[in-house]
Amino acid sequence: MKRTLRGILSYLAPYKALFVVGQIAMLVGTAAGLAFPWMVRNVFDVLFQPQRMNALLIAIGGLAAVSVAGEFANFIKNRALGHLGQKMIRDLRANIYERLLHLSLDYYDNQNSGDITSSMTNDMAMLQQGLSSGLTYILQQALSLMAVVALLFSMDAVLTLIVLATLPIILVISQKMGAKVKAIAKSTQERLGYLMNILNQSISGMSVIQAFVLENYARGLFRDENDRILDKSIANIKVTTTAGLLIGLLNALFLLVVIGIGALRVAGGYLTPADLIAFILYAEMVAGPVAALSGIYIEINKALAAYQRIVAILETPAEVVNRPTRALERVQGHVEFRDVTFSYDEEKPILKNISFSIAPGETVALVGPSGAGKSTLAKLLPRFYDPDGGAILLDGVDIRDLDVHFLRQQIAIVPQETYLFGMSIRDNIACGQPEASTEAIERAARLANADGFIRELDHGYGTEIGERGARLSGGQRQRLAIARAFLKDPRILILDEATSALDTHAERQIQSALDTLRHDRTTLIIAHRLSTIKNADKIVVLKDGGILAIGTHADLVETCPFYRDLYQKQFALHEVG
Repeated sequence: MKRTLRGILSYLAPYKALFVVGQIAMLVGTAAGLAFPWMVRNVFDVLFQPQRMNALLIAIGGLAAVSVAGEFANFIKNRALGHLGQKMIRDLRANIYERLLHLSLDYYDNQNSGDITSSMTNDMAMLQQGLSSGLTYILQQALSLMAVVALLFSMDAVLTLIVLATLPIILVISQKMGAKVKAIAKSTQERLGYLMNILNQSISGMSVIQAFVLENYARGLFRDENDRILDKSIANIKVTTTAGLLIGLLNALFLLVVIGIGALRVAGGYLTPADLIAFILYAEMVAGPVAALSGIYIEINKALAAYQRIVAILETPAEVVNRPTRALERVQGHVEFRDVTFSYDEEKPILKNISFSIAPGETVALVGPSGAGKSTLAKLLPRFYDPDGGAILLDGVDIRDLDVHFLRQQIAIVPQETYLFGMSIRDNIACGQPEASTEAIERAARLANADGFIRELDHGYGTEIGERGARLSGGQRQRLAIARAFLKDPRILILDEATSALDTHAERQIQSALDTLRHDRTTLIIAHRLSTIKNADKIVVLKDGGILAIGTHADLVETCPFYRDLYQKQFALHEVG
């Protein structure tokens, strides 16, 4: 609890000035609020005295002045602390996104996107509400409560003790209800994460849902999760409204007791009527802060539950740590896999003792059955993951000793499924190279054989292509990915089955662009079709996570029965097609 509060308050540090302004305004507003019942007492005290019109006008003027001062102070307090809360949330949101950018891919392999979305939206909203309540009211209500109790004791100690007798009951109710609300809120936010995940997957896979007539199935998943959230929300409402009812009844009983016993005290000469009016108003200021603090306690418990989910992201360690100790002035492009071992779950190894090298400017193809570890091997080179054993060297330097951003700047990846952003074609080609000139972007598009279709579009390079490039064909998307690689001008190129999703005609259009792109670059190809391996300098045959053979296509056909069989069953079919 203390650690969580310290974490939240750490975001307050850059905005101390706003906090101080808010607290000063809060103190002024609190003082005005405390003065108000006393000014009312003065009005009634003068009212019962004849021939005191001037004094009455002065008392009313004082009451008005206190009211106006209190309203202005509360306005300044709410404005300052409101801005403060928003800026703290802005900073926290930025820190989460920054953390997400630095987390390794293994985090996203094991995390639902809906949970992340829920943390950035629902959890933030709940935390913002808690911060707003806490920053604005908790100190003010606590100070007000202490001051009011002192004033009540000065007016009538006996009646004050009766008032205070009800406070422990309210506090106990609030504490118990707050703990229940925190548990329900945390569970509700988790369910919202599941719901967001279902929504994200449905949007991304809508074509599959409709093609396989899965609407009823998808509808049922969403409905069931939505109903679970409703149940949690109703449980939360039951707890909070029950707490409100109990505290409200105690507050009403408390006022009746004050009025009844106070009237007896006036009749006995212990209080004047004006004193009783002031006492009742001050007594309300006891019940009010206690009730407010109870509500704030519940809101803060909700906020703490939300913050714990947010902290889970912020404190997730990155598996790939950037700790550069070496530097390369000029990258030649010599890559060596030295006895590399890797597994995703630390139980079943995907790669076992992989060793081979790629000379600068050389093209090496990886072939093997599905699950042999081809894509995994390619993901290790840009350090999307780090090997469990062995090392990967670039120009003789362990890539873990290089700055990870420098390393990735030397590598371009043309994947099987190109990810395009919902921006213009120009912005997508220049992704990662925002300083690129128009001439450089268009030259990259020409080299990728993309300039022709781009200029046929209504807005040319300024055409918005929709989320994930939905308005383009598969071949067009792939050519934009190749244009990106040309613009990046890397020393190392990874082609991850870059043409496997295309038909033969589209593949032929793109293959010449890939051949140009590979020229004078160290290239690692995950092979799917013969056209992607027949010109490779050497081929690495993978099976069951290990290397079965290394050689040229002709050598392997002669010496490796497994490769020959794989070629005849898989690659030769495409050659015929």
